[in-house]
Amino acid sequence: MMKRPTLGVNMIIRDEAENLPKSLAPVMDLCDEAVVVDTGSKDGSKALARSYGARVFDYPWRGDFSAARNQALYSARTDYVLWLDADNHISPQCFEALRDALPGVNAPPAVVMCAERVLPQGDLLWQKRVFPKRPGVLFTGVVHEQLTHPEWMAVKLVDAEITHWGYADPAEARRKGERNLKLLLDAPGTLAGDFYHLYQTGRTLLNLRHFAEARGYLQRAAQSATANLPLWSHSVILLSDCWKALGDMSRAETSLRHLTEMRPGYGPGRYFLGRFLYGAGRADEAAAELAAALELGLSDPGWGAAAEKLSFTCASILGKILSERGDDQGAERAYMLALKFSPANPEPRVALAELALVAGRTERAQELIWKALELAPFHRKARHLAREISGGSAWARSGQWASTPRGPPSRATRWRGAPWAGARRPSWRSPAPWRGWAARSLPSTTAPPPPCTAGWSTTPSRARSRRSPSAASTWWWWAASSGSSTSPSRPSWRSSGTTTHWRARGRSGTSRTRSTCSSCCRGSTATTTWRGSRSWTTAWWWPATAWTSSSWTGAR
Repeated sequence: MMKRPTLGVNMIIRDEAENLPKSLAPVMDLCDEAVVVDTGSKDGSKALARSYGARVFDYPWRGDFSAARNQALYSARTDYVLWLDADNHISPQCFEALRDALPGVNAPPAVVMCAERVLPQGDLLWQKRVFPKRPGVLFTGVVHEQLTHPEWMAVKLVDAEITHWGYADPAEARRKGERNLKLLLDAPGTLAGDFYHLYQTGRTLLNLRHFAEARGYLQRAAQSATANLPLWSHSVILLSDCWKALGDMSRAETSLRHLTEMRPGYGPGRYFLGRFLYGAGRADEAAAELAAALELGLSDPGWGAAAEKLSFTCASILGKILSERGDDQGAERAYMLALKFSPANPEPRVALAELALVAGRTERAQELIWKALELAPFHRKARHLAREISGGSAWARSGQWASTPRGPPSRATRWRGAPWAGARRPSWRSPAPWRGWAARSLPSTTAPPPPCTAGWSTTPSRARSRRSPSAASTWWWWAASSGSSTSPSRPSWRSSGTTTHWRARGRSGTSRTRSTCSSCCRGSTATTTWRGSRSWTTAWWWPATAWTSSSWTGAR
């Protein structure tokens, strides 16, 4: 049986005490050793890493990430090394997949690539993450260092994923970008004509929106001779973005044309050219480029092209162009392709529903719209189409809901049939799932006896609404009460409220919501139940009293 090589983890850190429990700690039981190089932490990162069992070394920061990375490699004692950053996480399954891909101890060494998923965008970037500790294997580059190795070493691609969350916070991403830019601009003069250095400098300047400066670096990168075709192609795409930002559309198009001439079978190049032409109002030319891009494929792991995201956008634009041309069949095929690439996105379903309505397939349109509204309950266009299908009410279907063809009542209209009859309706500044309904046959609302004031009851007299930022289908209400000597008509609200739950048609379930009454009713629980159709159970909590609930159905 072939002996397995040892595999260690290398990491460089500085003030990463917050991230180490998520990155270093989970791999300590998986690797044969962990080497951590600290470049000047002041938050206890070194002690934390040692407590996990890592070998920690100090290395003075020299403004060069590759130098620190090479120091960690020099200190490693294992046959192979997996490099991680403090804002990276790898699962045990993916770690074992990387280990299983390693050649035997006596076999020729190899380099292993896996995917890095960048949060929050979800883009995938393929990187050389595992490599042998051998002469000639080292890192180069001041920022975004790259692994270099002898050409004779084989490179394996493994279906494993590493999560990278370091740029999820926009403010932190900008801080890191400004830090990287300073390091790139202060780099030694020997790197002045290096393609990778020009590419990274131009890319960083572009991300920081310094378009004029970025154009110069990216233009020089695009004119450089390099064997790295993926990054060269990306530099041309970024150069086109710079020209567009600077208002020079002619040169932006010229850059993309040059890319497609140099690499006619390169799908991302055809996509970006097609998208540019569509934005310029040249839909016919754009359709040809976008169709070619979909046929060629839009994956380029060399610079992290998100194939599914680009393919979804490409198919959606192509569908829109074909629909405007009157080619409904071609548009439907394009939108179905977009739906395949992004099943959770409601836009393709809404577009397909429009085409179905034009073709007179009402049932098909109805099915698509309801699925879109399950995914996005407040989608304006979907709600509008639902009203068209149901004859005026966005939620009337199969005769189960009364129709209200008059549309939503005016701001001054009083609610009819509500338990708070005569009260002004809420403000409609934000779209709501019940916007435009005429309430009918709503039952009266009576509170159950609260634990503190037995026999007390009330009905709400006023209500206001505001959309909750936590979930699109949850709305918070505040209501005043009347009819009780123990509760004034306009009580002073502290931490009480009302939750309105919304559920899609055909689903049933129960939700338990804890009240936030600041007095005796603290900890009481309201139960909300859905009965397989669009119905609500709404619970109110009053300060120092109890909660009351009611359920109703009606046309919206």
